[in-house]
Amino acid sequence: MAVLNDWQKITRVISAKPWGDGTDGNATISSDSNTRATVIGTAGQLTVTAGSSAFANGDLVLIQQTQGTGAGQWEINMVASGGGTTSLVMKEANHYTFASGAQIVKIPRYTTATVSAHAVSAFNGSINGVEFICASVSITVSGALNGNGGNGNQGHGAVAGGTGGGFRGGYGTSNGSGNAYCGDGTTGDSTSQYLQMGNGGGGGQYNQNGGGGGGNANAGTSGQNVNSGNPGQGGAAVGTDDLININMGGGGGGGCKDSDKGVSSGGAGGAVVYLVSKDIIVSAGVTVNGGTSPDCADGEGACGGGGAGGSVLLICETATLGTNQITSAAGGAGTTGADGGAGSVGRIAVHHSGEVTGTTNPSFTDITDASLVESGFTPIFINFI
Repeated sequence: MAVLNDWQKITRVISAKPWGDGTDGNATISSDSNTRATVIGTAGQLTVTAGSSAFANGDLVLIQQTQGTGAGQWEINMVASGGGTTSLVMKEANHYTFASGAQIVKIPRYTTATVSAHAVSAFNGSINGVEFICASVSITVSGALNGNGGNGNQGHGAVAGGTGGGFRGGYGTSNGSGNAYCGDGTTGDSTSQYLQMGNGGGGGQYNQNGGGGGGNANAGTSGQNVNSGNPGQGGAAVGTDDLININMGGGGGGGCKDSDKGVSSGGAGGAVVYLVSKDIIVSAGVTVNGGTSPDCADGEGACGGGGAGGSVLLICETATLGTNQITSAAGGAGTTGADGGAGSVGRIAVHHSGEVTGTTNPSFTDITDASLVESGFTPIFINFI
């Protein structure tokens, strides 16, 4: 395991302040407060092109390659000029090249942040599915922060996949048209295929085959083959345990039956949550669980795959996590007719310089980084008489 890279720390653009400078004051966060847009930019260049003019000079931002080449890469930067337009000049040159599938996320800089119950904005095929909360003194999670993937659906014909949280689940089909749809994943959005879509599980193929589960920390499980054709492949394992490379949970693929029998669609994957503060206290749940795919209405149908758990990254000096208050569980799959594949668990990592207590599910990757402290000093003036 490794410590975060220099370009992944707020000190890259705000000297000596690893948790930000608190310029936005104290806040109670009861809804997702990040502004997002698509973005493209080239490594070594200062400029990026955003899909919105909503960013201002001086904005602290996360740039993340959510899908496509380099999926999972991320860095911190600041808008130096060009605010109010789509052509932004950054304070530091891009470390990575950001292409189609990347998003830029404005990070408010709170002093203290109290997080009350709300949901992460759901991934829509281009942006969202990522929430970043930053506070210079403390973050207290006192209400449930919900980044869970939505559950799949059951029915006949074309059955819509699960939404909410991270990558979306794939459609189930029972109309004899060939393949069901794979889940969204790191290499692209859902399409009709039994092959995986990066960490998105593949859709079951014609006749009677289950959808594959989404991947993240591990590969998802492939669906069950009952008759001819192919089951949906399980989504690939992606990212790293230290979350230097970070990803949403892959969506599960839909089940397929070639006659008008019951099918179910894939569950969505969990979202990505960043919590960055000197002190983090979690007294209510931070959940990025994968969505489940239900059983079919008919026992001889085909079920979709479960979504994978998402990712939670904490960067702090100290943290009090409670007992399994942070979870990134796998989404299960239906087991009537052709079974769907189970999704993978996600990842949780804590990068810190001081004491961390508590447990998470799955267990967090624990990384001590002595550089995660405020530096500098306050002058003391003494009058000598």
